[in-house]
Amino acid sequence: MPSFTEWDFANASYCIKVENNKLTGLHLGNNLYLGLRIPYDTHVLTAYTWVEVKQVEPTAINIKSDHQSVSVYTGETEKLTKFLSEAYEIVPSNAPANVRWKAADESIVKYEDYWNNMQQFVEEYQPLKAGTTTMTAQVYDIDGKLKLTSTQTVKVTVLQPVEDLTINSNNNQEECNVGDDLTSYLNSIVKVYPENAYDKSVKWSILRDGDAVTISADGKIKAVKPGVVILQATSVNNPDASAIVEVLVHNPASDIRFASEKISAVYSTEPVDISQKVKDNISFLPSGYESLDGFTVSSDRPNDVVTIDSYSYNPKTKELSVKARAIGVGKATITVSIDYADYLTVDAKESAK
Repeated sequence: MPSFTEWDFANASYCIKVENNKLTGLHLGNNLYLGLRIPYDTHVLTAYTWVEVKQVEPTAINIKSDHQSVSVYTGETEKLTKFLSEAYEIVPSNAPANVRWKAADESIVKYEDYWNNMQQFVEEYQPLKAGTTTMTAQVYDIDGKLKLTSTQTVKVTVLQPVEDLTINSNNNQEECNVGDDLTSYLNSIVKVYPENAYDKSVKWSILRDGDAVTISADGKIKAVKPGVVILQATSVNNPDASAIVEVLVHNPASDIRFASEKISAVYSTEPVDISQKVKDNISFLPSGYESLDGFTVSSDRPNDVVTIDSYSYNPKTKELSVKARAIGVGKATITVSIDYADYLTVDAKESAK
C-alpha cells in the first residue's frame, strides 16, 4: 500500500485508530464510515465503506499449571478469592471475560456477590467447612449466559483452624523431678479444639519464674533445677489460643545410705518397737533432696521376725516415718526403695533369761 495513503475516518475516529497503515479497533461500534484516499497522477482515488468494530470473543479458558490446587483455612475468603482470580488464562488474551468459579460441593466453598459500603461490586469465594472440592471456571457474557467452561479444575482443600486449647492437668499444676524431659508429657495433656483442627501443634514458652525449666530451640522442655515455673502452650495455627500450667520441679533423693548394714534387736515374749533404730539408720542423698519418689519399706519376714506397720515421708517437713516391730527371733531383711532398692538386715535375738 502506498505510503501516501490517506484515511478518512469520518465518524469512525473514536472507534478506530491507524498506525503504520494498520487499523486497530478501540471501541465497539457499527455503521462506521471509513474512507481511503490515494493520490494518483492528477487525481485522487477515493473509496468508502461501512465498518463495524466487534467484541473479541474468548475461545477457551485454561487453568495455569501452578494454580491447580490450593489449601486454605475456613474463613480465609480473601486468600481463596485472590488465588482463583489469578488461576486462569483467557484465549485470546485480549478477550474480555466475566469468569465465575463453580464448586462441585457448595457446602465447602460458596460463591457470593454483593455491593459493599463504597458501592463497589464484590465477588468472593467463601471456604465454609473442612473438606475437599473441585472448582470449575465458567465464562459468562454480559447478559449472564454461559459461554465457556474450563476442561480443567482447581482442587480446593479447606482446613479447620484451631479455635481454642486447654491443658488437662490437676489444678493446673504438674510435678516432676530435676533431669526429667517434660516434652512428650506436656504435649500429651494439651487438648485442641475442635477435634478436626488441621494443625494441632503448640509452641511452649516460659511465662514467668523460668529458672527451673529450659526450652530448647527445637522445643525440648527439661527440668533443670528445683523450683516453680509457669509454662504457656500457644497454638501454632492460632496464636490467640493458649493455656498455662504450673510446673513444680523437685530435687529427688537419688541414693540410699545406711549407717550400718545390720542392726540388732532383742526379742522377749512381746513385740519390740525398733522404729527409731530403723529410721536412724536410713539416710538419703543428696542432702538437699525434696522428694522420695517410689519410697517403700518392706520386710521379707513380716509374719514371724520383723513387721513394718507403716512408713511415710512428708515433703513439706521432710520428716521420714517408719513404724517397725520385732515380733520373733531370727534374721529379716528390710528393703528400702526409691528409684532402686537397698537392704538392711535385722538380727532379732531372744533376750537372756
